[in-house]
Amino acid sequence: MAQNPHPHLAFAQRHSKSVLLTLNAFTSLCRIYDLLSDLDELDSAIKAYEAAGNSKGRRLSWFEITSYYPVGFVTCLEWHARSRLVDLLSFRPSAIRSDDLKGQVNDKLLAQMAAEDVTIPQLMGAMTTVGSSEKYLGIFNRLFSELGINPSVRDVVNPIILKRSDAEVNDALQRVFEYRNSIVHEIDFSTIGPWLVRNSIDVDEARDMGSTVRNVIEAIEKQLSRSTPKGFPNRLDEGLLPEDELEYLDQQIAELENEITMKIRDYRTGTRKGDRAEDWLGALEASRSCQQTELDFISNADFIVTRHFDFKRPLKIALRRQRMEYLKRLLTEL
Repeated sequence: MAQNPHPHLAFAQRHSKSVLLTLNAFTSLCRIYDLLSDLDELDSAIKAYEAAGNSKGRRLSWFEITSYYPVGFVTCLEWHARSRLVDLLSFRPSAIRSDDLKGQVNDKLLAQMAAEDVTIPQLMGAMTTVGSSEKYLGIFNRLFSELGINPSVRDVVNPIILKRSDAEVNDALQRVFEYRNSIVHEIDFSTIGPWLVRNSIDVDEARDMGSTVRNVIEAIEKQLSRSTPKGFPNRLDEGLLPEDELEYLDQQIAELENEITMKIRDYRTGTRKGDRAEDWLGALEASRSCQQTELDFISNADFIVTRHFDFKRPLKIALRRQRMEYLKRLLTEL
C-alpha cells in the first residue's frame, strides 16, 4: 500500500476491513444513547454543585461543555446516513450514479482503490458528509425510493421534527445542525462575550436536541426493519438490536445447498445420466463436516481474546460468508 494513502481510502479501509466494524446504524444508536445518559449524569452533577452553594454567576449554562453535545448528536446523524448509504449501494449496486463520484475521484485514488480492493460503496461512505437536515433526509429519501419503501421518509420523521412555535413551524432537526455548525465553524460575540449574552444551551435544551436525534434515528430504523429485504446489510430487529448474521448465513447456505442438489439431479436426469448426485452429496457431507470442525476450532480457541468483545464471532461469519460465496458461484454454473 502507498505510504500516504488518500484520506478517503484510509477511511474506507478503517471501516470496511477491521474486525470491529462500526460503520452501521446500531453504532449511531449506541452513541446517541451514551450521550443522553452522559447528559443525565452531568445534570445530577450540576444540581449537586448548586446544592453545595457554588455559583459562577452563569445565567444560562453552568458549563460550556453542555453546548457541545450537539456536535456529538450531529455526528450520530451523519454516521447513520453514511452507513445506510454504504448498505444501500452494497446491496443494490445499480443504485450507484456517476454523479456520486463526480469531482472527487482522481487517477491516484482509483489506482489505490484497485490495489487495496476498496469498493465504490465503501468509498462513498468516506466521501459523504452531512451538514443539514435536508442532506440527511435526502440520503434516506434515496434509500426509501430505491427499495420502494412506503411511507416516505418525510412521512416518518415530520411528526418528530416539525414543531410549532407561536405562528411558525420549525424544523427541530435543522436547528440541531445549525447550532452545531455555528459552534464548530464560528467564534463570534455570542461565544466569547459576557455570560449574559452568550448563546449557550443548558442541559434541558441539550437533552431536547438529543431526544430529537434519537427519535429520528429510531423511527427510520423501525421502518427499515419492517420494510427492507432479509438480505439487506446491518438490519436491526424490532427491538433495534442487530439481527443475527450468523443465523442468517446458516439459513441461506442451507437453502443454496438444497437448490444445488435439486438442480444437479434435474440436469443429470435430463441428460439421461440418471438421478445421480452422489459426488455432490459426498462433497456436501465432507464440506459440512469440515465447516463444523472449523467452527468448533474457533469456539475453543483459547488464544482469541473475548474479554471485551467476542472476536470469535467475526471469524465464524467470515468462514460462512466464504462458503456462501462459493455456493452462489457454483449455482450460476447450473
